[in-house]
Amino acid sequence: MPINQLKSDLPEFDIPEQYKADTWAIKEWAIYTQATEKQQHVWDIRSSATDGKLDFTLCNNLYIREELKYVMYSILETGINVSTLGNNYDYLKNLCKYINDTKKYNSLVNFTQSSYASYYSIKLRRKVIVKSSATINKNMEKIEQNKTNKGITFLNRCIKILNDYYNRELPILERDVWRAKHMKPINPTVKTGIHLDFTDIPQKSIKQNAKEFCLFKLGSCDNSTVCKYLLHIRNFAKWLFNYDPAIIHLSQLNRDIMEDYFFYLRIELDCSDHYANLGILQLKAFFETLMILECDNIPENFLILPTDYTFKSKKEAKYYTPEESQNITNVMKYMEKTDAKIVFCLKILGSRISELLDLKPSSVYAKDDNSYYLKIYQPKVKREYIKVLPPQVSDLILSEINKNRRKYNCEPEYVFLSEEGSKILYSSFTKRLNRLFYDHQVKDRNGNLLRFQTHRFRATVATNLVNAGYGAKQTAEILGQSSLESLTHYIHIHDETVIKQLAPRLAKDDALIRNIGLMDKISPETIKTTYTPLCNGWCIRDVSNLGVCKKANSCLTCGLFKPSIEFLNNYEMQLQDVLATIEIARANDMEVLLKKNLKLKEDLERIIRVVKEKLE
Repeated sequence: MPINQLKSDLPEFDIPEQYKADTWAIKEWAIYTQATEKQQHVWDIRSSATDGKLDFTLCNNLYIREELKYVMYSILETGINVSTLGNNYDYLKNLCKYINDTKKYNSLVNFTQSSYASYYSIKLRRKVIVKSSATINKNMEKIEQNKTNKGITFLNRCIKILNDYYNRELPILERDVWRAKHMKPINPTVKTGIHLDFTDIPQKSIKQNAKEFCLFKLGSCDNSTVCKYLLHIRNFAKWLFNYDPAIIHLSQLNRDIMEDYFFYLRIELDCSDHYANLGILQLKAFFETLMILECDNIPENFLILPTDYTFKSKKEAKYYTPEESQNITNVMKYMEKTDAKIVFCLKILGSRISELLDLKPSSVYAKDDNSYYLKIYQPKVKREYIKVLPPQVSDLILSEINKNRRKYNCEPEYVFLSEEGSKILYSSFTKRLNRLFYDHQVKDRNGNLLRFQTHRFRATVATNLVNAGYGAKQTAEILGQSSLESLTHYIHIHDETVIKQLAPRLAKDDALIRNIGLMDKISPETIKTTYTPLCNGWCIRDVSNLGVCKKANSCLTCGLFKPSIEFLNNYEMQLQDVLATIEIARANDMEVLLKKNLKLKEDLERIIRVVKEKLE
């Protein structure tokens, strides 16, 4: 398209009027006037050649110029500060040179990173690969890293933003990348910044199955949880493609193929038992959910058995010992001030790291006695809980809020902010701390380098509370746990009296209750109108004479419970879950839980036998 394009030929993006101008007077905008002097200085340097303005006339192609305006508007909407905007402006200026010199396409979405990389290296004489700061891996080993120059990856970012806009009307199942804004209509609690990417699943049919599964899961889980499911599905799909490209449907799978995959996980990939077990269990949920949804091209039989995943009866308690805690305290003086404050709060409160990084000043409340507490909303369980603050923690949080008010001359969005005034990212926070632990040789209980893990502080506080004599219920309330069952993940018991105290709680089978209610969407079979419908069959109690049973639910042990052939898949899947629970109970010596599930296993096997005989 020629440079003198007609206005009517240009794309019209849905952006505020001020962003449609060819130049943006950034120095007059709040992003600049409310920034620190250091941030303003970065912008002044980056924009000196264009009189302090962001100038889109640098791009001669008018169509792409409009696209770049939308791209920069979208980047601004992510909440970046003016110094980061300055860096992005540098990337944009180089990209405009490439567009002007190439004159090949009329839209950014047609360009490729590989061609731009060649231009970047030859014409601009810039490095394509640049050194990145060394990272500390999970084994606390220092790994030198190289990465693609951000100036080049900026093009890919532009293309993703534009594709997302151009495909905004696509139904979610037709998208290969699901972002928060696509998922929020399904689940308003999804976390911004976490997306689901199906792009690298090679098999079209399996990709569709994965999308159907994730869409279903989003109805009850947030996108961070669904993202973990998708990770294992993607890993399996890519392995399957290398194993046999002819397998394009899940219905082609058999037990031998699954056993080869399990061998790959445990032997060839050499991953931890925990990772292998988790991956197998996630695939089990994937297959069984597809059966419930009656999706196309799925396995007809159960391919994953309880014996495919094992559970260890003894695991190393995931808490910090007193020695490890002291070692962490000793290096707090070397941490960045804000990082040290967050670590201090982790040690005292046992909070989740997300609760601290997302903590807003509006969540801090004062009581009549001048003490303070936090109101923390938990998206996962959709409830609020109260966390009382010790004086030293409340003083720290209040001083941090006041410091940021003075520094940025406005009400800070979060209690803890980075040097640039933005939200602190979890990945950046843990990376800094692990690098510091490596540099100062912080050791664990075995004399090895200690890896910084935020959730261990939570386990440490839970362990200390229980071993100090606090009851399980009180400890769960202090930590903001949604159930007593979930507390067992954190606690390492040192005292026999505490074991006795927790014994009744360990007998509770919360997980079993969650498994029992598997609902099938199949239309019910013809049945007498006098029967009472249940979620997995019928109650044949004479309601006219005896009234409705007050305990009518999943009455598998009741003589008046009538199973239905329509729910055979439910009974089969529930039996698999019960068998898995039995293995867990045996491995962890949970006698009461084991006894209940052994009885339930007998009932389910009897019901399945009766239903199958009826079908035959």
